[in-house]
Amino acid sequence: MEKSRSQLIEEILGYKYREFKTGLTFTEVRRYLSQEQSRRTRYNDYMFVTRKTVLGRWHQIKKQMFSATGIEKYIKKMSYKELFIISKNII
Repeated sequence: MEKSRSQLIEEILGYKYREFKTGLTFTEVRRYLSQEQSRRTRYNDYMFVTRKTVLGRWHQIKKQMFSATGIEKYIKKMSYKELFIISKNII
């Protein structure tokens, strides 16, 4: 069964997103959140910083950075044939 254009786009973007690296470490994201926590404490708005909080913020950062690359717009402009060739090369 042949995949639709939208399925190919989703498959390629999923692969590209998994391969995308932020260049940040857990410690760097934790340090950033600690700074945010101290700023919020001044306004009596306490923020718990746990491992889950750090991983969640890291995910937000990764989504924003991936979006900023513009690869999603680039891939969506490709023809079906180009998408098909790319999908064959990543599998």
